[in-house]
Amino acid sequence: MAIFCHRAVIALPFHFIRMHPLVPVADLSQNFLDREPVLSLTGVIERVDTLLKFAKRADAVACYQYWIAQSESHDKYVAWFNLGVLLAEQRDVVGAQDAYDACIALRPDFAQARINLGLLKERQKDFNSALEQWGAVVASEFLLHSASVEHRVVALNHIGRVHEISKQFDKAEQALLQSLRLKPKQADAI
Repeated sequence: MAIFCHRAVIALPFHFIRMHPLVPVADLSQNFLDREPVLSLTGVIERVDTLLKFAKRADAVACYQYWIAQSESHDKYVAWFNLGVLLAEQRDVVGAQDAYDACIALRPDFAQARINLGLLKERQKDFNSALEQWGAVVASEFLLHSASVEHRVVALNHIGRVHEISKQFDKAEQALLQSLRLKPKQADAI
């Protein structure tokens, strides 16, 4: 399943959502939830999109957290990723890092989480950790479930930029040349 929307997921009764699209998760009784079928990952993403349209960010975060706590889905990593994106947008760096770490623990080959975690680490001036995350994306080329060429290009460009900032120009040039070999027509890497 390839749902990588940056929105969240929650297990809520379908008819409850249709009747009450903006009721906070905290207002739901556990007994009510126990009697009703839960939403799929896709359904919960739609629920969170609705919450975000009405600027209900705290409820959207609660939706992520509730669904993750209740779910036994093999796609739970997507919800962790979505939660990380939402928390990063809210400048909750620690929460976002924890969410990306949980995503990566469930799915180590999930390139988007590693790229985003690297960006968070870079903002904290933890360049070695950032490079480690992006390096894992680039190195995945040799694994069974490798990152896409596009993700490897993004990771290489981040690596090159951080090396350039650190005045390690040889390493920056190597990363950018490797990026250009993967995708020759990119103006920002030239």
